[in-house]
Amino acid sequence: MSDIAARVRSFLTGQYGSLGARACAQDIEAFEASHGLVLPASIRDFYSVINGCSMIGDDMFTLLPLDEIERLTVTAAEWGPNALPPHHEIIDVLPDAREYFVFAEIMISLRLIAVRLKKGDTETPVISTCGSEWTTIANSFDEFWVGYMKDERIVGGCFST
Repeated sequence: MSDIAARVRSFLTGQYGSLGARACAQDIEAFEASHGLVLPASIRDFYSVINGCSMIGDDMFTLLPLDEIERLTVTAAEWGPNALPPHHEIIDVLPDAREYFVFAEIMISLRLIAVRLKKGDTETPVISTCGSEWTTIANSFDEFWVGYMKDERIVGGCFST
């Protein structure tokens, strides 16, 4: 078990109660097979300890379970041109948008939190998107969680849209 995963589980359990089931090896392998990549060890460890939690805190933060994580391009495309915020616009403006996977949502999808997972790459920057705008909020998945435990506002509100 990774130190970060254990710390996050303790933090979330202490703040919000039960977190539910953990992802088993078969869940992780199914995700990897369906997306054609191998998860970095820190993310594999994380989901083997915490496999989602729903609407916690004032910002209604939702950590998606592994079987609900999709590429940002898939999640954003589900938002049509009349949706608010217009998440579909991120597909055309974010470089390498297909390499990002939405693992969390804020305020019932007002903001999408995504991690970059590139085949053969161990770097895992985390971005926050709202409509066509995005910002890098952590240089890695682990760094995101360390920041979240220090100040949940790391996920922020919407940008200028």
